Amino acid sequence: MPIWPVNIVKTPKARMAWLLLLLSFLAVYNFFSTELVIRFVFIISFTLGLEYLLWKIRGTTPFVPLAGVITALIIFLLFDNISPFYYAIIPVTLAVVQKQFLRLGKQHIFNPAVFGLYAASLVGYPTFWWGVSWGWLPLVLIIIGGVWITLFTLKQHYIVVTYLFSSLVIYAYLLGEVPTLSSLAGAFLAGSFWFFTFVMLPEPITSPHKNKNRLTYALFVALLPLVLLNRIPGDTMLLTLLLGNLLGFLLEQRKEVFPS
Repeated sequence: MPIWPVNIVKTPKARMAWLLLLLSFLAVYNFFSTELVIRFVFIISFTLGLEYLLWKIRGTTPFVPLAGVITALIIFLLFDNISPFYYAIIPVTLAVVQKQFLRLGKQHIFNPAVFGLYAASLVGYPTFWWGVSWGWLPLVLIIIGGVWITLFTLKQHYIVVTYLFSSLVIYAYLLGEVPTLSSLAGAFLAGSFWFFTFVMLPEPITSPHKNKNRLTYALFVALLPLVLLNRIPGDTMLLTLLLGNLLGFLLEQRKEVFPS
């Protein structure tokens, strides 16, 4: 039987959790305050506590809650960091309850963190992406970690490459000319963009597994903001991803492959 500490390093889910944990520690260090430390501890504790409580209610055998850790860390890095820390109860509760109960069989349809963040934004609690967009260091770590985990380990290149190429074409179209290097840097060298591209968009539970569906999914998510822009409340990127999750599920009607 594999030793647990070995698994914690080798699985893609564990590696993603370590990357998000590093980004969280760096964000806390960069914006250090006692309130921010309390916020971090509270979000992790409340998420895992609620996961465990709902497991007991559903009669699920407890397991190492890596998916819950990932959900908590994404919410910590993206959710409004100005409001009191206990406001995070809203996106966390929505994320965990949705994951546990809004599902078909063993398959939850929507990315839990994205669902919680977007639903919270509809009732006045915005997503700021503050923890992934404050400088070069998180940007570099997201790209390096994303290439390693998402491309080399999870083999999600159909989704990532299609989304990047489509975004580039759409940007050039909106610009009305061939982009220069400086304009590309201004548009794409943002930690929030790469975090969405490498961490949220290709999440293996809620994105398609068949290559043709991966292409459709990535293209859909890239194009949809053009339709939704300024027409819907809340964070447009989060809504496009949720609609993409739904499209991917309908395209495949599959069972869960990666246990959460």
